[in-house]
Amino acid sequence: MDTSALTAPAAGYLEYILHEVTAPDGYEMADDIRFAYDRDGKLYLVTEENGTKIYTEKKDLKLTVYDMPKFCVQKVDTEGNALEGAVLEIATQEDDGFTPIRFTTTKDKYYPQGLKADVTYVLSEITPPQGYSVAEPVSFVLKADGSVCIDGVTATDGRQVTMVDKAVTVYVAKKDLSTRKSLKGAKLAIKNEAGETLYSFVSEKEKTTIPGSIFTASADQNYAYYSLCELEAPEGYGLAESVDFAISRSGQLYLVETDGADKKYTELTDHVLTMYDMAQLSVSKKTENGKYLKGATLKITAEKDTSFEAITIKTDGKPAYFDSSRFTAGTTYVVSETKAPKGYSYATDVKFKLDQDGNVYVNGKKSKDKSIIMTDEKIQVKVAKKDENSHKHLENAELAVKDADGKVLYTFTSMSKEVTLPAKIFTAPQDEKYTYYTLTEVKAPEGYELAKDIRFAIDKNGTLYIRNAKGNYKKAKNGLLTMYDSPTFTSSTSITTTGSGNKVPKTGDQTPLGLLLALCGLSLAGMISAFSALLRRRRRVNRIEKR
Repeated sequence: MDTSALTAPAAGYLEYILHEVTAPDGYEMADDIRFAYDRDGKLYLVTEENGTKIYTEKKDLKLTVYDMPKFCVQKVDTEGNALEGAVLEIATQEDDGFTPIRFTTTKDKYYPQGLKADVTYVLSEITPPQGYSVAEPVSFVLKADGSVCIDGVTATDGRQVTMVDKAVTVYVAKKDLSTRKSLKGAKLAIKNEAGETLYSFVSEKEKTTIPGSIFTASADQNYAYYSLCELEAPEGYGLAESVDFAISRSGQLYLVETDGADKKYTELTDHVLTMYDMAQLSVSKKTENGKYLKGATLKITAEKDTSFEAITIKTDGKPAYFDSSRFTAGTTYVVSETKAPKGYSYATDVKFKLDQDGNVYVNGKKSKDKSIIMTDEKIQVKVAKKDENSHKHLENAELAVKDADGKVLYTFTSMSKEVTLPAKIFTAPQDEKYTYYTLTEVKAPEGYELAKDIRFAIDKNGTLYIRNAKGNYKKAKNGLLTMYDSPTFTSSTSITTTGSGNKVPKTGDQTPLGLLLALCGLSLAGMISAFSALLRRRRRVNRIEKR
């Protein structure tokens, strides 16, 4: 302090007052300090006791002004962060003249005015910040010595009452009703009582944490009401009914069931809302390898329920789903294939029924996942090109498969083994008994004649039939078409017969020339002898007739 303006007295003391004009933020104005100097320049602190002034020398020549922190109120979260937006009120029943103080918290501390010492006040939360529950009331007393007693305990953190708010905690789990396993992919929303969407999200394997900031505690009711709604169910599941729930002012979560005008509240102590989805009945078309098939047309009919409207399904490479409510428990339903995909035969009918609990039984066996699977087998046609005599496989014949109109569906070259034709070139008949085809040899192997066409057919079951000489179609063994080629004959070709009776072509004559000439001479002599005998017989007959 600059003391140049102070003057020492000629005798006795010259007194002064140190006055705090403005206190720092958050502090009360300090009381004035009276001090004095004597003629020797000594500094004295001046106090008064029973009307008598007391001068206490300050040998260190220092005057210290102590400011007391103002009494304040602060609203924080569980981590000590200041919270805005809470509406709080300070009231008392011990001072009839006191007007309750109501204020809205900011990030700064609030300093109430007009509080008296040794009076019990109650700090209450009227409305918590968005996303927080209402805290319990706090009672406090300001002591004459400046200390604060909170709920009967002297505060150690200054002249402050701190009210802590807990964030509202809500989790959502989406599960299968039967297996209780978590479901991913459901589109869900939290809506308020007016039906407004507050938050939307997609379910994951783990429970979803809902941001507490979307919830608002009711200012004048015990509960705030909300609904968990399913906007889109995961594939294979039906939409679940909305789940109504409520959050109390103190942040407890309740499941709400309404029965007329009455509401039943069940506290969820783990703060988890669980919504269950029921698996739908599914119908799918698959290959023998378990892959989904496109292009089939299926039909669902009821065996003894004429009122049931048949359902037509056109498979698109994934299951077709149906709500179980479309089917009557105990009724037998039949899934039939009315059109098979190209390259596949028709499947056997599949029968199913539901019990009272919604379980699905397929051909008498319970389906764990309510799935009905119809399996199609590929049409299988094999071709063998062989030598007519040896029955050995022939390579390099160029062959073609044609449909009933003569259109070429597939060309290939014969091999030293059977050739399996691609199933996709064949179509099982939809309305007719057969679909008809022709196997044609376009070019024969060298040294062989072109074979005659083989006409064949395929029925609904994918069975192969071959047309015989009478024009009838007979079932082929092992789904095999065998086309035989005959060797080409030339002027130097002879035929020999093996012991088994098979004709074997022989090209190039190895017989000696002399032997051939001798044989020719013997043949000629035999012919002359036979002719002479004939002439003699005829003359004898003529003589007899003349007689």
